[in-house]
Amino acid sequence: MSDTERSAQARVAHEVLAHDFTDRYLRRSGMSRVAYSVPYDPDDPLCDYDTTWWPAKPNRLSVPIGKLILGRSHYMRGREIDDLFVAPFVDRAADITRTLPDFPVALVNGHDIDLQAALSLLSASIGIARASAEGRFQQTLEETIKVTHGVATRGMAPIAIGHPKLPGRVTFVRLQQLVVNPHLSFPINKQMIESGIPQDFRKRYNAKLRAETVAVAQAPSDHAKGYRTLWSMSPGGTPDLKGEGEHEGKLLTKAIEPATVRLMQEMGCGLLPVYTKFGRGKGETVIELGDIVPPDEVAESTVPTMMADLAEFRRRHGEANVFYEEELALATGVDGRRL
Repeated sequence: MSDTERSAQARVAHEVLAHDFTDRYLRRSGMSRVAYSVPYDPDDPLCDYDTTWWPAKPNRLSVPIGKLILGRSHYMRGREIDDLFVAPFVDRAADITRTLPDFPVALVNGHDIDLQAALSLLSASIGIARASAEGRFQQTLEETIKVTHGVATRGMAPIAIGHPKLPGRVTFVRLQQLVVNPHLSFPINKQMIESGIPQDFRKRYNAKLRAETVAVAQAPSDHAKGYRTLWSMSPGGTPDLKGEGEHEGKLLTKAIEPATVRLMQEMGCGLLPVYTKFGRGKGETVIELGDIVPPDEVAESTVPTMMADLAEFRRRHGEANVFYEEELALATGVDGRRL
């Protein structure tokens, strides 16, 4: 394929992505008042589709800005994030840091709220820094953030903070870099597949992302203590779905694609499930960390089982209508009863 053809495909992909995904996200999240999607410009780094991830650039704004954005999207103040999300990671910091020299670790999250994986990862970074025996919080935090990686949707890349008619902008990618090395993908879901983005372009980009993700996960880091990378993922890749037909009234967490399971196995990460139920400012928010599953114990059923357990956790804490999609496909609940 020629450079001209690749550029034409990139333009189509960007315009579809910005119009059908980014703009919808900005409207749904309420960010459209303060942010916009940038138009395609081959010289704009936000439109560079040869890049699949960006290096973390933490500083003293990482915690306040991270808490501000993540707190608004999760209906929580900074103190609530400390009490509900950071505290469990402070308690488990020794387990995580004892593991990281041996293999990378991935936090496995649900996706019922946008940026859920980012909240758990920032909380983990803060928790590790607060639990550090050296007592140098900011230094330890930045060292930790530099080895943290998250996989999210490429639809977040075209976002700029500001107004398109005013000079100056802050990109959402730069805000992500305050707290993580962001890796951005085209999710494998029905809406993306039917979006009009050229299939070969999307697959070629995701193949590059996959190879780079595996390479980063397997490579040693330059962390002072020899830590491997700390990842955070929402394997379903999409918010909860509303059930239809016989499942009307239920919320379904999306079944994990086999390609996602294979990617997580190829990365060689230990898996730490993050069980969460969000109150959204109206009810109780609950978080519970599972046990770390070492890489050599991760099987094809491990991540789907974690997703089913997460749905059961949410049911147990008041969301009686939440089910993992594969539970309903089997017509059997995680406790063996007919649904």
